[in-house]
Amino acid sequence: MTEIAALLKITFLALIVFYVCIQVALLISEVGSAEKAADAVPRAFCDKVSLAEHRKAIDFTAEVIQSDTVNALAGAAVALAFTLGGGLDILWAFVNVLTGDRGIASQFLLVTLITLILAVVDMPLDWWRNFRINESYGTERTDAHLWLGRRIRATAFGWVADMPLVFAGLAILNLSSYFWWILCLVVSCLWFFWHEYLYPNWVVGFSKKAHPLQEGSLKRRLQLLLSELGYTDTRIYTMVRPGALKHANALFAQSNRQTRLVLFQHTLCKLTEEEILAVVTNAVAHVARWHRFARCILFFFLMFAFWWGFAWLAEKPYFYEALGI
Repeated sequence: MTEIAALLKITFLALIVFYVCIQVALLISEVGSAEKAADAVPRAFCDKVSLAEHRKAIDFTAEVIQSDTVNALAGAAVALAFTLGGGLDILWAFVNVLTGDRGIASQFLLVTLITLILAVVDMPLDWWRNFRINESYGTERTDAHLWLGRRIRATAFGWVADMPLVFAGLAILNLSSYFWWILCLVVSCLWFFWHEYLYPNWVVGFSKKAHPLQEGSLKRRLQLLLSELGYTDTRIYTMVRPGALKHANALFAQSNRQTRLVLFQHTLCKLTEEEILAVVTNAVAHVARWHRFARCILFFFLMFAFWWGFAWLAEKPYFYEALGI
């Protein structure tokens, strides 16, 4: 092994160790902070939460953090198995036996096998993290088989959605010159722009599935708030939250002709009017402060550094030697 390959190998191992150490340090810090507060309910919640419920919440937090640490350790183990453990070489040899060539079909099959293995490894960890812990604390009432079926369908849908991008990347890699990485950069940025701006702003924000919010005190307070923020002519709608926006509570969309505030139905059902006003203020701030634009710019520079660095390293034999490929 050359000196450069040895240095890259040490750097790779150091990054994995650093990642695991950060996760363990966060585990110790967060669990320790939670346990220090376990003997007393915060003053703001004394009238709403009992000490037993407070301690139960802390136990839940500790289990979730521990589960995240196990996920980090499993991810590090898989990365080592694929690289220094020779996993990629074994899979590539298996693919060559099946296809008999090294063309784009073989490369796509290799990526497919890798994603399948990652999904199999992730499934039990995800089940424990997002179902078993919640079920044991009474926050998840879905049947286990139903939850697993939904999770498998969601994984399959994500795979079907992502694989065309992977195939496009492989096609670019095979058909282009050294500057293939520029085309990959363009595809990556277009995908992020769709996910970050076009889909939430145009597809969801102006969806025909949305219907106007009913008249009432909430709508009047929202109109007053939007007027104070400088969005007087904003129309207020409500709809069921799309699966692709699973963490969103509200959406503020803009076009050349109008602005629209979309409140998802779970937000209206679970939050008070004051809490909804806070959610709306946050949604408007993302637009007013150009947060989406800033994320797109940051993503572009990160992807530029990644693809340029990867293209440069891909030409160096010591890169593969360092990773045991």
